[in-house]
Amino acid sequence: MCRDALRGTSVAVVLMLSAGCGEANRFADGWDRGGTLHDASMREWAFAVDANRLATSADFVRERIPDMPEEGLPISSALVEKCLSDMSLRSAVDYLKAHEKLDYCFDYTERMLGRLAQEYASQAPASE
Repeated sequence: MCRDALRGTSVAVVLMLSAGCGEANRFADGWDRGGTLHDASMREWAFAVDANRLATSADFVRERIPDMPEEGLPISSALVEKCLSDMSLRSAVDYLKAHEKLDYCFDYTERMLGRLAQEYASQAPASE
């Protein structure tokens, strides 16, 4: 995975999508703190509350991409959380750790951010 591509694409997507959009409750103050699932099994991840999964995902993003701009943290964290949560629903087992799937989920996040950027670009009105 190319960290620069993920970092740059996520910031671009956030800026494009947030122009005129309000902040969702999911990202209220403190959303990115207090995660406790850093060494959780896929089963524990599957049954954890959304806020804990999202906060832990923010920690994973900060760890993997320490210079990620704050503007890119919400969407990147949400995509990592979605990927891990989807996987945990298919493999809710105790012998597999969620953090062992991070390489795949960061690749997924990069692909999704690229698709979002393309979709937004194709729908944006042409500037004169």
